[in-house]
Amino acid sequence: MSEVDLASFSYEELKGQLQQIVDDLSAGNVKIDDVSKVVERSRLIVAECQRRLKGTKEQIEAMMAEIQGSDL
Repeated sequence: MSEVDLASFSYEELKGQLQQIVDDLSAGNVKIDDVSKVVERSRLIVAECQRRLKGTKEQIEAMMAEIQGSDL
C-alpha cells in the first residue's frame, strides 16, 4: 500500500485500519513472515494521518488569524 493508495481513504478509515492492525498483532493473527509488511503499512498509515492532521491544524490557524485580523 503506497501513500497514493492511502489518499483515497478518509482519516477515520485509516484510523480503523490502524486499529485493525493493532488488534491483529495483539491477537497473534499475523504470520511472522508478514510482520515486517504489516509494520511498514502501519508506518505509512501513521505518516498519512500525521500529514493530514498537520494540514488541518494549519488551515485552522490560518482561519483563526484571518478572524482575529478582521473587524468583526
